[in-house]
Order: sequence, then structure tokens, then C-alpha cells
Amino acid sequence: MSYERKLIEDLPVYRPTPLSLAISALVAAPAASVMAQDQTEAEGDLLLEEVTVTARKRTENLQSIPQSIQAISNETIVQAGLRGMEDYVRFIPSLNIVQSNAGTAMVVFRGIADAQSTFIAEPSAAVYLDEQSLVLNGQPNPRMVDIERVEALSGPQGTLYGASAQAGVLRIVTNKPDPTAFDANIDLSANYMKEGDPSYDVSGMVNIPLGESWALRLVGFTARDGGFIDVVQGTSLPYGIYDNSDVVRSDFNEVNYSGGRISARWFINENWTMTAGIVYQKTEADGRNEHDPVHAGELNVVRIKPDFEYDNQDWTQYSLTFEGDLGFADFVSASSYFTRDWEYTQDTSVGYAAYFGTFCYIPYPGYNWIAYTRYCFFSNDLRDNDYLGVYYNDVRGYLINTQENWKFSQEFRMFHQGDTIDWVAGFFYEKSHEEWVFDTFAEGYDQSRSFQNYLDGNLIDRGNPIPSGLSGDRWWRSVDDTDWEQYAIFGEVTWHINEKCAPSAFLLC
Repeated sequence: MSYERKLIEDLPVYRPTPLSLAISALVAAPAASVMAQDQTEAEGDLLLEEVTVTARKRTENLQSIPQSIQAISNETIVQAGLRGMEDYVRFIPSLNIVQSNAGTAMVVFRGIADAQSTFIAEPSAAVYLDEQSLVLNGQPNPRMVDIERVEALSGPQGTLYGASAQAGVLRIVTNKPDPTAFDANIDLSANYMKEGDPSYDVSGMVNIPLGESWALRLVGFTARDGGFIDVVQGTSLPYGIYDNSDVVRSDFNEVNYSGGRISARWFINENWTMTAGIVYQKTEADGRNEHDPVHAGELNVVRIKPDFEYDNQDWTQYSLTFEGDLGFADFVSASSYFTRDWEYTQDTSVGYAAYFGTFCYIPYPGYNWIAYTRYCFFSNDLRDNDYLGVYYNDVRGYLINTQENWKFSQEFRMFHQGDTIDWVAGFFYEKSHEEWVFDTFAEGYDQSRSFQNYLDGNLIDRGNPIPSGLSGDRWWRSVDDTDWEQYAIFGEVTWHINEKCAPSAFLLC
């Protein structure tokens, strides 16, 4: 017996189970290089499918790009049942997401992020739906229905993508209408959780040729993610004054999705194509995907006002793209308009509001400072006694954020791919608008000493009237109304010295 054979015989034998085989098949699915092998019936040969991507703003073979680009094909998306960022992030090693609200997610490449969330700050990675950037605070999470591919570019991408692309870019490319053949499909799925509500997903697509040069593509979907987090019995903080026995419920974080897409494509002639589309998505969520395993138990939370836990948003994208051949270069004109309405609430009774119980308004001059220390933010008792400590009492409250966004973008670009020289150049313009009103409420706040202190100090120190919107239970209001305009010219040149070397030079202004 040879030494090599003895080593092999001494190795332990691992026999794959059906589950491990299924997991291995998904992990080995075309994510990094999106390769597929088809066996021809006639010859029985294995053929390597050529995968084309447009991550560098021109059509290229993925295997020939000297850059870290990962892609997930339509076949993988369908076979693995990928529905959103939280699903396909598992197939892209450099990508992660931070998600606390249904229908939104912050994309993180290589662990690089400038904030845990994007309520105010813009993210460090960009998300594109076809030709338009969806960079917003709280980036939308498009439903993965009838998607051609997902492309992920790790590392700084400022040369071709500009703002919020410092850490990387995630591109979602939809399937386009095809005038060569009629096509249709329906996808139905359902699942059940032992400790939760059932879920379902229904989607459909139909591609309709309207002649030799016209085609229409219609996509629709509706889905429900069953809840699995329970509101359990508990009391308010820090003194346990309020009990939530009347609002205990199971599986309160249900999410419903609905929407669709309509797109039309016109092959004007052999050299020019026009594509127009409308994408719409609506998300309605009860509760939030968070739990308190330390104090409430696994997949449990304590809520005093769970009815004030919802997250609703709907958004629409309109796009118009012209593509053509100028002879010396290919030309693309991409116009897009995006609009979103978003409102979410959160029960702040446990934790968030209690924290502000330590806050005290500066009283008017001559106020009794010793007595003042007894009246922090949420005191609802005007007497000068009953001091309970750092917090005066417990709070029952909630917050509401109502937000609107819209953005318009226009890009013109040209690119040429030659035997030794490739180049791309273009102009980009974007105008966007964001406004939100953030209100926080506490029951009985207008009867509190804190509110009285605020009014006394406000009237005497500054001579201001009672500000609108700060009466009643509303104790905090934050308002934003911002407009942005961006202009950019960009370009990149690649010189193929030989088959193995292709240095690049780029320009961005």
C-alpha cells in the first residue's frame, strides 16, 4: 500500500445528506460569476453560457472584466426564491444590509457605513433600479419579481456612479419587453411557521408582442409575510405604572406587499430603441421586526400602545430610455422620475420616551431652582411634592414620521468598445426633494409641569406665543424641507495593451 493511499484511507468519510446537498447547490449557484452549463441533446457537450452585464455602463462579458463585479442571474433569483435584499444578500459575500422598517434597507459594502441607519444621513452605498439611483434616507427595497439580474460592485464607484457610491453600488436590472415571442408565467408559493402566521406570494408576468417592433410587458404581485413576534404582558418604565394586559397579542408584525410594473419597448429601426416603464410598489407593515430577548423573551416585545406600530409606504418610478448607434459610439439617454410617500409610527412608551423623562426645560428667571429639579419632562402633576427620583413618572407615548420624496434624473452617455481602446463619457443631472414632519407624543403632556415651564420661559425670555403644533400631547416636532441639485460629467478610458493587461484612466467632475 502506498503512502498516499494510506493517507486517503485514514481520512474520515463525510456522507452528504439531502439537506446539505440542497444548501451546497444554492451556495454554488451562479452568484460570483453567474456561470451556467447547458448540455446539448445532440452532441452531449457542456457549453459555458456567456453572461453579459452593464455594471460599467456598457455591455460586457462578465468573465473578461478586470474588476470585482458580482452578479445574480434570473435563474438563481427564481430557483432560490429571492424576494428582496434580505434574501439575495446571502449570495454576495461583500454585501450586507441594515433593516428595521419593512420595505426599506440600508446597503453596506465591506462593512463600510457612516451611520447605523439613514434617517438623516445619506448612505455610503448606492442602489440603482435600472438607470435611476434610489439613494434616499431609508432606501426602498424593490420586490424581486421578473428581474433579469442583480449586479454588485464593491469598492468606490465614483467614476461612473457619483454620489453615495463610496463603498459600492447595487444595481437591480428588470426584464425588458421582447417583441419576438409571447411569454407568460405565474408564480405561487405559500409557507407556514410553527410559531407564527402563514405567508404567501403570488406574482405573474405576461410579455405581449404588438408587432415586429413593439412589445408590452406587464408584471403584478401581491404577498404577505406572516407575523412571528408577540406582544407579551409587561409594564411601563421605570416604575411599572401602566400595564398592557389589554393589548397583548400574537404575531403582530405582519407585512403586506403589492405592486406591479408596465413597460413598453419600441425598436424604432435597426439602430435605435425606446423603452418606457412605470414601476409601483406598496408596503403595509404592522409592528417592527425587533424583539427583546433579555427582558421579554425570544421573539417577544412589550408594547404599551401597539396600535401605534405601523409602517406604510408606496413609491412609483417613471422611466424613459433611448439607446442608439451613432456610428463612432453607442448612445444612451436615460430619464427617470421617482416619488414616494412614507409614514411610520413607533410605540415609545418603553425605553425611548422614558429616556426623555430626565430632560427639564430651563424655567423663567426667578423660578425656584430647587423646586425646578423636581419637574422633569413628563411630570403630569403640578404639585411641589411626590418627587419620585430621576424620572418623575412613566410615559405612554408614540412617534409619527410623515415623509415625502421625489427625484428627477437625466443622464446622457456614449461608449465605444474597440480592439485596443474602450471609452465611456457622459453627463448626469439630478434634482431631488425631501420633506418630513417628525412628531413625538406623550399622553397628558399639556397638563404637565414641564409644559408649563416651557410656556413660562418661552413667553418671558423670548416673548414668543405658544408655537403651533406643541399643544396637546405633542411634545416634540422636527421638520425638514430640503432640495438638492447635482451635476456631473464623467469618463473612463481603457487601453488593452494585451490580453492580460488593461490599465484605465478616468475623469470625474
